[in-house]
Amino acid sequence: MHCTCQKASLCRIAGNEVVHLGKINFDDNADLARKLFRMVNLIVEKAISDPQELAETWDYMPEQARLAVEKRDAIANNPQAKPAS
Repeated sequence: MHCTCQKASLCRIAGNEVVHLGKINFDDNADLARKLFRMVNLIVEKAISDPQELAETWDYMPEQARLAVEKRDAIANNPQAKPAS
């Protein structure tokens, strides 16, 4: 299972366990609550922040280098595709 999916499942399952029928269980473990907040932050970082930072930084590369890498990656992701001459 993908790491981000595990984090999301952990938050969902733990959240369902501690909040039932609209009532918060005040006997919750404070350490677990901190870990769940950390999991949510890691999910946001992986799914939103990292891709945005990569996109912003990618634009600093010289255009020819970007195009060469994008062409290489397109071929690697689709081996049947023939590179344009």
